[in-house]
Amino acid sequence: MQKTIIYFVFFLSGVAGLGYEVLWTRMLSVSLGHEIVSVLAVVSAFFSGISLGAWLLDKPVSRSADPANWYAALEIIMGLWALMLVFTLPALNPIASKFIGLTPSVFRHWGVSFLYPFILLLPATVAMGGTLPAIDRILEKSGHKGNQVAGLYSANTFGAVLGTLVVTFFLIPAMGMNKSAVGLMLINFICAAGILLISRKKASSTEFYDASGNIDPARPRVYLILLATGFLGIGFEVMIVRVLSQVLENTIFSFADMLMVFLFGTAMGAAIYQKIKKSFWLQFLPWRMLNLHFMCCRHFSEKRLKGPLPPSCPSPFYFFCCPPCQWGPPSAIWHSP
Repeated sequence: MQKTIIYFVFFLSGVAGLGYEVLWTRMLSVSLGHEIVSVLAVVSAFFSGISLGAWLLDKPVSRSADPANWYAALEIIMGLWALMLVFTLPALNPIASKFIGLTPSVFRHWGVSFLYPFILLLPATVAMGGTLPAIDRILEKSGHKGNQVAGLYSANTFGAVLGTLVVTFFLIPAMGMNKSAVGLMLINFICAAGILLISRKKASSTEFYDASGNIDPARPRVYLILLATGFLGIGFEVMIVRVLSQVLENTIFSFADMLMVFLFGTAMGAAIYQKIKKSFWLQFLPWRMLNLHFMCCRHFSEKRLKGPLPPSCPSPFYFFCCPPCQWGPPSAIWHSP
């Protein structure tokens, strides 16, 4: 029961996290000049801050005797920062617009567009990055042995799908951006309160635990594969957004549609990996799904071009390389002694 509640809390955290991404994309589009620019800028700021937060907070959170306090504090920071942005963004957006100017160079426009959201959202995104090691440590202390990261990632990503759907198509149209931000902030506070109640209700072990020992830092292949996975995965997402926006229109709604599909597939992959035997996963699924993925991409390309795909076309190479890199991290981490 306790494990289910922890998973549900992290599911709600995903609802708030991606809800913020959609919300801040809409709010920043006023100053950045175009929704697609704000989409790319917020995506970049989100993942930069999350990766920085995970890197900075992993060891102190994992070594903490009371990770529930860490998790609650991170959720509260996210909520309070989101509330602060409700009041400060209207004043800051005109300043950013002045920095961009009426006829900016490409470097100036994209430089300001990416740097402004990165700095503005940094406290919240860094806090988001620290929630995964915190929640994983909470599960470890509650007596649930074994690697739970894939299951937690799946729950959080399914929550992200729901958050994208609800905020884009229901909350913002019905309540406006400011009230939507307050609603998401309340979800953060609920997550913080839920984790604190669970941790106080059941006494847990305070034994030292260093999560960094699960992966040997001397094995750079793990980190290189993870780096390639992130690069190709998000690159794949951005490319799809740019290509399909020509068909579905260049708005936040088309971005939300594509983001939900991307996140749902990612969540399903993590959930399957958590449940099935590793031998089946490593020996059967990657290659079968790789073949299916390549056939679907080739069929789509031929239909789009109304003819055979030219051998020199680079698209099949990209689509062919992307899936095995996405399957690579579980294999590499699983085989690391």
